[in-house]
Amino acid sequence: MGIVKTFHLTSPLPLGEIKTKIVSYIASKKGRLESSTEYKIAWSSGSAVKIRLLGGMAVSQSSLPVQVELIFAESSDNTKVEINITDTLGFGIRAGIKNKYEQYFTSLYSEIMALLA
Repeated sequence: MGIVKTFHLTSPLPLGEIKTKIVSYIASKKGRLESSTEYKIAWSSGSAVKIRLLGGMAVSQSSLPVQVELIFAESSDNTKVEINITDTLGFGIRAGIKNKYEQYFTSLYSEIMALLA
């Protein structure tokens, strides 16, 4: 079973501006945009091959394979954002890297929160 974490935040920005900022953020992280609809954006990043070849302790956090999904709910004065982050390593034991994943998930959330403040 993969590692999954869900975060929530509320942004004062309108949905259109949030989506523009998120797409730029994905590009800066060298992410791969998987889907973009009116109320959802999903992307993936990292490399399962790299982590399997070099080992979880030898790769940087940004090399950890993850999928990030943002779900938006817009109201008249703010936009609520649900952020679901999942590891996409697939089959295998995550001994020694679970904490690294959790730290990376929190780091991604903090960056997104700052971006949308």
